[in-house]
Amino acid sequence: MRLIEEIVKNSFLVIASLNPYLVYFVVGLLSFLECAAFLGLFVPGETFVVLAGILASKHIIEIRILLLVVLICAFLGDVVGFLIGRKYGFSFLEKFKRNRFLPSSYIEKTKEFFDRYGAKTMVIARFVGFLRAAAPFLSG
Repeated sequence: MRLIEEIVKNSFLVIASLNPYLVYFVVGLLSFLECAAFLGLFVPGETFVVLAGILASKHIIEIRILLLVVLICAFLGDVVGFLIGRKYGFSFLEKFKRNRFLPSSYIEKTKEFFDRYGAKTMVIARFVGFLRAAAPFLSG
C-alpha cells in the first residue's frame, strides 16, 4: 500500500511541475485515446483526468479549460471510434466469426441491441470502462 501511495505522490509531483498547456495536451490526448476504438482498455485516461482535477483544485491549472479539453477530446475519441467501427467493424467481426471465436448469432444480437438501445448504450458507456472503449466501435 505504501508503494502505491509513493507512486501516486511522485506522479502528482511530476505532473504538477509540467507546463499547464502540456498537462492539458496530455490529459486531452489520453481522454481521446481512451474513447477511441478499444484503446481505452490500455490507456489510463481516467486516472490522468482525476490527477488533473486535483491540480485544478490546487489552482495549478484552470478547471474550465480542463473540462472543455476533456469533453472535446472524449467526444472526438468517440467519433473516431465510431468511424473506425463503421469502416472496419463488420470485417473485424467476420474474421472472428470465421475462426469460431464469435458465433454469428452473437453478431446479430449485438446489431439488434444497438439498433434498439444504441443511444442509451452510448450514454451509459460513458460511466463503464470497457463499454467506454467498445461501444463507439460496436455502434459503428
